[in-house]
Amino acid sequence: MSECILSAGIDIGTTTTQLIFSRLTLEKTGGFGVAPKIQVAAREVIYKSGIYFTPLTASGDIDGEKVADILAGEYRKAGMKPGMLKSGAVIITGESAKKRNAKEVIQAIAGLAGDFVVAAAGPDFESLLAGKGSGAAAASERGKKNILNLDIGGGTTNLCLFSDGKEIDSGCYDIGGRAVCCDGRHVIVSISPKVEALLKKRGIKAAVGDVLTEKLGAQIGEELAEILLEAANLKERTEDAALFETNHGLRTEIPAAEFWFSGGVADCIWQKKEDPYRYGDIGVFLGRALRKNRNWEKQKRVVGSETVRATVIGAGSCSLEVSGSTIYARNAKLPVKNLPVQKLACVTDAEIASMDKQLADLKMQQTESFEKGYAIALAGPGSPSFAQLEAMADALSRVICREKSMIPIIIENDFAKALGQGIKRRLPADSQKAVLCLDQIVCDRGDFIDIGEPLGGGIALPVIVKTLIFQEKSEKYLQGHERTGKEI
Repeated sequence: MSECILSAGIDIGTTTTQLIFSRLTLEKTGGFGVAPKIQVAAREVIYKSGIYFTPLTASGDIDGEKVADILAGEYRKAGMKPGMLKSGAVIITGESAKKRNAKEVIQAIAGLAGDFVVAAAGPDFESLLAGKGSGAAAASERGKKNILNLDIGGGTTNLCLFSDGKEIDSGCYDIGGRAVCCDGRHVIVSISPKVEALLKKRGIKAAVGDVLTEKLGAQIGEELAEILLEAANLKERTEDAALFETNHGLRTEIPAAEFWFSGGVADCIWQKKEDPYRYGDIGVFLGRALRKNRNWEKQKRVVGSETVRATVIGAGSCSLEVSGSTIYARNAKLPVKNLPVQKLACVTDAEIASMDKQLADLKMQQTESFEKGYAIALAGPGSPSFAQLEAMADALSRVICREKSMIPIIIENDFAKALGQGIKRRLPADSQKAVLCLDQIVCDRGDFIDIGEPLGGGIALPVIVKTLIFQEKSEKYLQGHERTGKEI
């Protein structure tokens, strides 16, 4: 049995705001004795909006009314109404996520979009989204290799390292096309303090009011391309790279076999005849430098399947009813909506023993996705031993005790009731902490879940897993670029 639904993705970024509409084909799987499951079998983008400069007020805040006007206009052009959409995502990214009114704006936009996933994506979460959206994550899984995705936008460069399809590290740098902006006469109207400081250190004069000549633009692009070499672990990292870190750089030195590029600047890398002043910034100059830089030439470089649209997210959904014979619920306040999922590995004894550390590492990498509660997904053993169940209950009870909000535990296999009982035994007798364990649900980091109120007299809970759906196409290499990585 299949069903088609309409989905929207809205991305409000540092430089641009855009929207897509998709048609998702959902198919029901499962049979006798197997929990039903809905999977996204196909995704077709049926409408792409224009790409607009993100409107800002005179004080530098996002102009929510103008953003709403842009989106409303695109809805009309597409012949789409909010009631026609069954799923979607509103994501605010890059420097825009730092604006004082960012969260208020996306909540207002969500009213137009419907009951979608709504998130202000901090640097680490945006890195993950862009790496999946570009196709780098899928390519890493297909090729069983390490791939570093560099998403270079208007304000930041987000790095995400994937190994066998899984994110293993991320970082972010304040390097983007809008770091230096100029007017129609090529006069610099703004320059980021970090770029200005780097150029001063190099003896390169550039300030507001100066003319952005092609020579100066090329110098700035080359300096930033060198910083990105350091960021990508291709050169020893210096204090210059540290200056540009948004929150942190890559924490590991694991080498990448390929380097994928997404974001608006990626479109400038292979456009050899692009007008360098087309966008009124240094995006084209930076793209040229990434193409011509001798050290970057030695690397295998890939243009993402999606570039400027890498973080325009459509949202699919799959749902299943969870039998009351296997769940465990105590003091659970329902419904809950749009909880981000954090996944922990706990198949082996060593992984179970490291659950606390895994969660701490995730919190360090993606602080913003823990701010308003979260769910923990466990890729646990199929049939855990008593000792393994007890060890998992030890770790999870500590998490539940220290967190203020309810932390649902989502398990792929069939041991939620036993685990929930183990957690409950470890809580103080008078504790009112909520314990909610659900099983036979597969979800992953980057997903969001809704858990509804009990159905059928309390014997089942409706659960919706909202999976951010990404466009995945065949690999597209830089124009003239061989798979050997020797020429562009």
